[in-house]
Amino acid sequence: MNLSMDTMDKGEKYFAFAFILMCFLSLLFYFCVYVPQENLLQQKKQIAFDKRAELINLRGFAARNKDIDIYVKDMEDRFHENQYLLPSKMNVSPFLNDIELYASESHVEVVGMEPGPIANGEGYSYQNIALNIKCGYFELMNFMEMMEREGRFINIKYIKASVDDTHRALDVKINLTIYSYKK
Repeated sequence: MNLSMDTMDKGEKYFAFAFILMCFLSLLFYFCVYVPQENLLQQKKQIAFDKRAELINLRGFAARNKDIDIYVKDMEDRFHENQYLLPSKMNVSPFLNDIELYASESHVEVVGMEPGPIANGEGYSYQNIALNIKCGYFELMNFMEMMEREGRFINIKYIKASVDDTHRALDVKINLTIYSYKK
């Protein structure tokens, strides 16, 4: 069989043209309709799978928290605790007031407080504070324990204590950092 166009009769040429046209249309259908529809179907299957996983999680949550009012109250309490632990604003004044209160209650003399500039980290802000206090050893321990129980997230960088012989007390320098959540 000779497939040269010169040797084909008119019927064979139409058949060859129709065959080539059908192949072209089939490929066009495959790449322009079938493949995009298959991709869309896969995306919809993934969405359905994700929604089903969400539903399973919600059912598990509902089973663990049968009384939603108790759960909401617990979340509100935790939110308020976290707001104090890591407030959304630096709020240095209340912290310094608390330091004054702790010093008074533990019989510590605050000689100086020096807040540093506010700096930014990734998702949070922080501020260094230098405290100078005079006290006895046990008063210092009470003061540190009160700061620990304070509830706000603080990081004590260092404590340097030296003996002040003239006042029979410790001269203590404390550098600490307080943090706040940055939106």
